[in-house]
Amino acid sequence: MEYLIEMWCFGWTPKWTVMMIEFLFLDIEDCINRLRERISARLVKIRSEETIEGPDGLSHRIKYSIRRDDGTIGEFLVENSKYLYIKARENTDISLSTFISLTKSMM
Repeated sequence: MEYLIEMWCFGWTPKWTVMMIEFLFLDIEDCINRLRERISARLVKIRSEETIEGPDGLSHRIKYSIRRDDGTIGEFLVENSKYLYIKARENTDISLSTFISLTKSMM
């Protein structure tokens, strides 16, 4: 995950717009803190956190919105320390919340 965020911060723009990766365990706070040590001047972020009630019970989400030098904002959201959702491009009307709902309905 750190590699994806770091590459994105330095200008890499993937061909895909949104993506989901499943991990056994993912601590987004540790990843962001390690990245801040390496690229602190470039890492402008907004952090949000929420717990929501869904069909499968409570779900805890931590999202970082990171602005890179060209003004593009990427969203990196971890749900229940297991699922990473990334929105790497701004050229779409789909929100991460909508993408998460669509992804969960297919699982």
